[in-house]
Amino acid sequence: MPQVPQLVERVRQVTLDQPDTLGDGDCEALRAGLIGQPANTLSSFAYVGAGTWLATRIPGLPRASRRGATAYAALAAVTGAGSVAYHGPQFEGAQFFHDVPILGVLGIGLALPLWRRSRRQVPLPGWSTRLGAVMAASAAVAGVAYVAGGTDSRWCRPESLLQLHGVWHLGTAAVVGIWGVALWAPVDEHADDGTEELATTGGARGVDR
Repeated sequence: MPQVPQLVERVRQVTLDQPDTLGDGDCEALRAGLIGQPANTLSSFAYVGAGTWLATRIPGLPRASRRGATAYAALAAVTGAGSVAYHGPQFEGAQFFHDVPILGVLGIGLALPLWRRSRRQVPLPGWSTRLGAVMAASAAVAGVAYVAGGTDSRWCRPESLLQLHGVWHLGTAAVVGIWGVALWAPVDEHADDGTEELATTGGARGVDR
């Protein structure tokens, strides 16, 4: 069994070790000072905005849904903070701060519908065709921007304040927000005949985790 100092060193390596510079593959030139990549740093606040907006919807959700919705909204906002740290000050541990919240958002966003389906509940109570179309368009724009906004791309302009990787941030933040809407529908989106409880709990007294 590893000794305590060895465990501490492993934790330190996982959380703090990172390259000397971050964001090298995201095209934008690294500048001296607190904000290494201004465009990519500023666009990272889109995740904070998405998380904050989702948080404003929580009081209108069924009580059984609020815990999971709160965790998702908080992780979305923290994802933005981590992205700001990654592209901005790039302090020690910024890469860990950047990566881990994203995994949390993906974990809740993907696991919750599967958990609901396993319990014969409605996987996405707030889903609609229009929502799906907007989400697909946002994801497509984000995907193109990610590929075209790489350092090796022919469209890379390192000194420009308009960065395609920033468009990736905006597009994926939109996807996170839209998916949050699909995951949790407000009470007033259902009729007063019991369909709200059916949509969120599948008729069972379950609680979103």
